[in-house]
Amino acid sequence: MSGRTGAVLARGDHTAARSLDLELNEWMTVLDRRRELGTLRLIGSTRRQVMRMIRREALLVALAGIALGAAIAPATPVPMTMNGLTGQAPYVPPLVYG
Repeated sequence: MSGRTGAVLARGDHTAARSLDLELNEWMTVLDRRRELGTLRLIGSTRRQVMRMIRREALLVALAGIALGAAIAPATPVPMTMNGLTGQAPYVPPLVYG
């Protein structure tokens, strides 16, 4: 197996593991909130309303994570390249969509 193939496989494994982690985290949140969700159903919320609430909360958490990650990610290569490893500014490839 070449180095490139190994890197692609490792990236795929990481993506799969991260997806599983996110899914399990969401289920743990739902299981921890069973009492609250049951109370919502008891006072008249429909299953659809409860599921919509859960999905919206998950979306908000995901968007907050994306925003924080996008804000932090560009700043991380700078200290490694400017002060230690290369002494040069980090290479940022141009965005090409086609």
